[in-house]
Amino acid sequence: MMKRGITILHLATALLLVACSTEDAPQPKDSIRLEVVNNQTTNTRASLFESLNDLKAAGNFTVQAYFHEAETGTDYTKYIDARVNYFADAEGQKDENGKSLETWRFFDGTNYYTSYWPNNGYLDFLAYMPYDLTGCNYIDKTSIGYTSSGVTFNATLPESSQNEETVSEFIYALSKNQQKDTNSGRVELQFVHPFAVVYFKLKQSLRLNPLESITFKSIYHQGTYLNDDNTGSDTFTSGTWTPTGTATEHKFEIGKTIPDDINFNTVFAGPFLVMPQSINGVNMHIAGTRADNGTFDPIPTPIYTETLKTWEPGMKYTYVLNLGDPGAEILFDVLVERWDAIPYKNIIEVE
Repeated sequence: MMKRGITILHLATALLLVACSTEDAPQPKDSIRLEVVNNQTTNTRASLFESLNDLKAAGNFTVQAYFHEAETGTDYTKYIDARVNYFADAEGQKDENGKSLETWRFFDGTNYYTSYWPNNGYLDFLAYMPYDLTGCNYIDKTSIGYTSSGVTFNATLPESSQNEETVSEFIYALSKNQQKDTNSGRVELQFVHPFAVVYFKLKQSLRLNPLESITFKSIYHQGTYLNDDNTGSDTFTSGTWTPTGTATEHKFEIGKTIPDDINFNTVFAGPFLVMPQSINGVNMHIAGTRADNGTFDPIPTPIYTETLKTWEPGMKYTYVLNLGDPGAEILFDVLVERWDAIPYKNIIEVE
C-alpha cells in the first residue's frame, strides 16, 4: 500500500452550486464560490490535466457536496451533485471594471444556473474530471464515493499502452469543513493526481535499430484508492492504493527506430499511467532488433532498487535506458519528480 496524494491543478474558479435555482433561492442568496489552481502542461501520450487550458479544453467536471455535521441529522448526506461547464463565449473579454468575463457555471444539460449554501451546517466538496469519465473506462464510476472514511474509487488500468492514445487521466479534488461564513463563501479546490506516470528516455544504445516494446512484468493494474485524510487541513498528502486481482505484465508499445525516431537524452515514450504500488519483484523486458537484424534480447532487469521501491501517487518516473550488447543487463537510471512542478494561479469568478 502506498500513501501520498499530490496536488495538481490550481485553477481558481468561483462556482455557484446546487440544490435550488436562482428563482427559488432563499434570501439572502449566499452563492457558493469555488476556486481551483493549476500547473504547466507537457506533450503527452495519455491525456493529462496539467494546465488551466487543459481544464478549459475538457470543458466540464463534476462537483458533489456532502453534509458532515452529525447534529443536522444528515451526516454525509449529499447536498450537491452537479455538472460544471466552462463558459467560453466571453473568453478574453472584460467588463467596465477590467474584470474577466470568463466563467465556470453550473449546467443542467440545458441551462446555466446558480447554487447556494444551506442555511446551516458544514459541507465537504468532492470534484472530479472528466465530468462524464470520457477516456476513463478504467474507473468504476459506481465506486466513486465519499464517506467518513474519505474519497474512494476502484480502477483497472489497461495492460498495454496500445489503447492509451484514448486514455484520459482521472483527477479529483476534496475540500472539507466549508461553510458560507468562511472565506466569504469561497471554496478552494486543488485537484490531485491519484495515479503515477512513467516516461522513457535513451541515454545510449549499441547496435539496436527498431525498438519494439518495453514490458514491466508482475505489476498490478487493478486496485482501490482511498484518501483517508480526515483533518480537513491537508487533503493532498495522503492517498492509499490497495492492489487487487493478479499481478501481470504491462507492455509499453514503442515501435520506433534508433536513431531515426529516437533522440538521445530526450523522452521518446510516455507518459503512461500506472497504478501506485510496490515494485518489488517487477522486471523490465525490452524487445527490439539489432542493426544486423539479429534479435536484441537483454537480460530481464529488476526495476526495484534501494532508492526506488515504490511508485507513488502524483509522481513522474522517467526511466533513462543504457542499452548495451545482446544478452547484457539493461542499465538504467530513474528520474523522479513531483507532478505538480511549476504551479501558477489564475482566478476566475462566477457571479
